[in-house]
Amino acid sequence: MEFKKISGFDFVKIGEAYFSNKELKATHAGKSLENWKLKLKLVVNENILNAEQSAYLVLKDNTILYVGYFSNSFKERWWKKKGYFWHGDKLDNEVNALVKSGYNVTVWISVNPYIGKINISKHIEDAIIMEYADKGIINKVGKKINKNSANTLSVREILNIQK
Repeated sequence: MEFKKISGFDFVKIGEAYFSNKELKATHAGKSLENWKLKLKLVVNENILNAEQSAYLVLKDNTILYVGYFSNSFKERWWKKKGYFWHGDKLDNEVNALVKSGYNVTVWISVNPYIGKINISKHIEDAIIMEYADKGIINKVGKKINKNSANTLSVREILNIQK
Protein backbone atom coordinates (compact mmCIF):
# COMPACT_ATOMS: atom_id res chain seq x y z
CA MET A 1 0.00 0.00 0.00
CA GLU A 2 1.08 3.53 -0.74
CA PHE A 3 0.57 6.32 1.80
CA LYS A 4 0.91 10.14 1.72
CA LYS A 5 0.71 12.77 4.44
CA ILE A 6 -1.08 15.89 3.17
CA SER A 7 -1.65 18.88 5.47
CA GLY A 8 -0.95 16.63 8.44
CA PHE A 9 -3.49 13.93 7.45
CA ASP A 10 -2.69 10.39 6.29
CA PHE A 11 -4.09 9.15 2.97
CA VAL A 12 -3.88 5.76 1.27
CA LYS A 13 -3.90 5.31 -2.51
CA ILE A 14 -6.91 3.22 -3.49
CA GLY A 15 -7.02 3.45 -7.27
CA GLU A 16 -5.65 4.56 -10.62
CA ALA A 17 -7.72 6.05 -13.44
CA TYR A 18 -7.61 4.48 -16.89
CA PHE A 19 -9.75 4.05 -19.99
CA SER A 20 -11.66 0.86 -20.66
CA ASN A 21 -11.91 -0.56 -24.17
CA LYS A 22 -15.67 -0.79 -23.65
CA GLU A 23 -17.82 2.25 -22.97
CA LEU A 24 -20.34 2.48 -20.15
CA LYS A 25 -24.00 2.66 -21.09
CA ALA A 26 -25.49 4.98 -18.48
CA THR A 27 -27.23 8.29 -17.94
CA HIS A 28 -26.43 11.27 -15.74
CA ALA A 29 -28.94 14.04 -14.99
CA GLY A 30 -31.26 12.52 -17.58
CA LYS A 31 -28.64 12.60 -20.35
CA SER A 32 -26.84 9.65 -21.87
CA LEU A 33 -23.12 9.53 -21.08
CA GLU A 34 -21.40 9.55 -24.45
CA ASN A 35 -18.29 7.42 -24.90
CA TRP A 36 -17.79 7.10 -21.14
CA LYS A 37 -14.73 4.87 -20.67
CA LEU A 38 -13.17 6.24 -17.47
CA LYS A 39 -12.58 3.51 -14.90
CA LEU A 40 -10.77 3.17 -11.60
CA LYS A 41 -8.44 0.23 -11.09
CA LEU A 42 -8.47 -0.56 -7.39
CA VAL A 43 -5.01 -1.12 -5.92
CA VAL A 44 -6.36 -2.23 -2.52
CA ASN A 45 -8.97 -4.72 -1.32
CA GLU A 46 -12.35 -4.08 -2.99
CA ASN A 47 -13.98 -3.79 0.45
CA ILE A 48 -12.64 -0.22 0.30
CA LEU A 49 -15.76 0.54 -1.75
CA ASN A 50 -17.71 0.30 1.51
CA ALA A 51 -15.46 2.77 3.34
CA GLU A 52 -17.46 5.10 5.57
CA GLN A 53 -17.47 8.89 5.36
CA SER A 54 -13.97 10.05 4.54
CA ALA A 55 -11.99 12.76 2.79
CA TYR A 56 -10.52 11.96 -0.62
CA LEU A 57 -7.92 13.38 -2.98
CA VAL A 58 -7.55 13.15 -6.74
CA LEU A 59 -3.91 13.56 -7.73
CA LYS A 60 -2.38 14.30 -11.14
CA ASP A 61 1.00 12.64 -10.79
CA ASN A 62 1.96 14.08 -7.36
CA THR A 63 -0.08 17.29 -7.58
CA ILE A 64 -3.43 17.67 -5.83
CA LEU A 65 -6.08 18.19 -8.48
CA TYR A 66 -9.18 17.96 -6.30
CA VAL A 67 -10.15 17.32 -2.68
CA GLY A 68 -13.52 16.45 -1.21
CA TYR A 69 -15.33 14.15 1.16
CA PHE A 70 -18.16 11.67 0.81
CA SER A 71 -21.03 11.31 3.26
CA ASN A 72 -22.06 7.68 2.86
CA SER A 73 -19.66 5.22 1.24
CA PHE A 74 -17.02 5.57 -1.46
CA LYS A 75 -19.12 3.23 -3.58
CA GLU A 76 -22.18 5.50 -3.39
CA ARG A 77 -20.17 8.64 -4.21
CA TRP A 78 -17.84 7.44 -6.96
CA TRP A 79 -18.33 3.89 -8.12
CA LYS A 80 -20.55 2.91 -11.00
CA LYS A 81 -21.23 -0.56 -12.31
CA LYS A 82 -18.27 -2.66 -13.43
CA GLY A 83 -15.63 -0.24 -12.14
CA TYR A 84 -16.54 2.88 -14.10
CA PHE A 85 -16.46 6.01 -12.02
CA TRP A 86 -18.28 9.29 -12.15
CA HIS A 87 -17.89 12.27 -9.83
CA GLY A 88 -19.28 15.27 -11.71
CA ASP A 89 -18.76 17.15 -14.95
CA LYS A 90 -15.89 19.49 -13.99
CA LEU A 91 -13.64 16.93 -12.33
CA ASP A 92 -14.45 14.09 -14.72
CA ASN A 93 -13.82 16.18 -17.82
CA GLU A 94 -10.46 17.21 -16.33
CA VAL A 95 -9.54 13.61 -15.42
CA ASN A 96 -10.53 12.42 -18.90
CA ALA A 97 -8.30 15.03 -20.54
CA LEU A 98 -5.37 14.20 -18.23
CA VAL A 99 -5.59 10.43 -18.73
CA LYS A 100 -5.86 11.02 -22.49
CA SER A 101 -2.67 13.12 -22.28
CA GLY A 102 -0.80 10.37 -20.44
CA TYR A 103 -0.89 11.69 -16.88
CA ASN A 104 -1.13 9.34 -13.92
CA VAL A 105 -4.37 10.17 -12.08
CA THR A 106 -4.93 8.48 -8.72
CA VAL A 107 -7.57 8.52 -5.96
CA TRP A 108 -6.63 8.53 -2.27
CA ILE A 109 -8.79 8.45 0.89
CA SER A 110 -8.05 9.54 4.44
CA VAL A 111 -7.01 6.71 6.72
CA ASN A 112 -8.44 7.94 10.02
CA PRO A 113 -10.71 11.00 9.71
CA TYR A 114 -11.54 11.16 13.42
CA ILE A 115 -10.90 13.14 16.54
CA GLY A 116 -12.22 10.79 19.19
CA LYS A 117 -15.63 9.69 17.89
CA ILE A 118 -16.13 12.75 15.69
CA ASN A 119 -15.57 12.36 11.93
CA ILE A 120 -13.69 15.43 10.64
CA SER A 121 -13.76 14.65 6.90
CA LYS A 122 -15.22 18.06 6.03
CA HIS A 123 -12.50 19.77 8.09
CA ILE A 124 -9.83 17.74 6.27
CA GLU A 125 -11.30 18.84 2.92
CA ASP A 126 -11.38 22.52 3.97
CA ALA A 127 -7.84 22.46 5.44
CA ILE A 128 -6.36 21.05 2.22
CA ILE A 129 -8.36 23.42 -0.02
CA MET A 130 -7.11 26.42 1.98
CA GLU A 131 -3.49 25.21 1.93
CA TYR A 132 -3.46 24.35 -1.80
CA ALA A 133 -5.88 27.03 -3.13
CA ASP A 134 -3.16 28.75 -5.17
CA LYS A 135 -1.39 25.57 -6.28
CA GLY A 136 -3.56 24.37 -9.17
CA ILE A 137 -6.38 22.67 -7.25
CA ILE A 138 -9.61 22.85 -9.28
CA ASN A 139 -12.04 23.04 -6.35
CA LYS A 140 -14.21 26.16 -6.46
CA VAL A 141 -16.05 25.78 -3.15
CA GLY A 142 -14.00 26.51 -0.05
CA LYS A 143 -11.22 28.59 -1.60
CA LYS A 144 -12.43 31.74 0.22
CA ILE A 145 -12.82 30.19 3.68
CA ASN A 146 -9.85 32.08 5.15
CA LYS A 147 -11.02 35.42 3.73
CA ASN A 148 -14.65 34.83 4.69
CA SER A 149 -13.80 33.76 8.24
CA ALA A 150 -11.98 37.07 8.78
CA ASN A 151 -15.23 38.90 7.90
CA THR A 152 -17.74 36.76 9.78
CA LEU A 153 -18.66 36.08 13.40
CA SER A 154 -19.98 33.05 15.21
CA VAL A 155 -23.65 32.85 16.22
CA ARG A 156 -22.54 33.06 19.87
CA GLU A 157 -20.71 36.35 19.17
CA ILE A 158 -23.53 37.86 17.07
CA LEU A 159 -26.20 37.10 19.66
CA ASN A 160 -23.89 37.74 22.62
CA ILE A 161 -24.59 34.33 24.13
CA GLN A 162 -22.43 33.59 27.14
CA LYS A 163 -20.99 30.11 27.59
